[in-house]
Amino acid sequence: MGKSRTFKDIFFRSENYQYMLSYPHALIELKDNDFAIGVRIHTQMNCQGSQELESHIWDVPAVVIECKTYLDKTMLQDAATAAEFSFYISFFKEI
Repeated sequence: MGKSRTFKDIFFRSENYQYMLSYPHALIELKDNDFAIGVRIHTQMNCQGSQELESHIWDVPAVVIECKTYLDKTMLQDAATAAEFSFYISFFKEI
């Protein structure tokens, strides 16, 4: 729980077919999150018939929250327009 690097994607990227048969060569893509609730996963992978283990650790999120601190002008204008519209709707309902 808290700031976390969570699982995004997995790729297997061997240099050639022969290497792929003996070692997974997994590339785990992670994403930085401002707040996440999830579980930490410890994995060990090996190819069938091979004794070489490849280990990885990553977090799998159940809930992720991103905190945005920057609003560009368009987003800010859209929020202001929506708030103004909401104000007029509630004002005219009272009349």
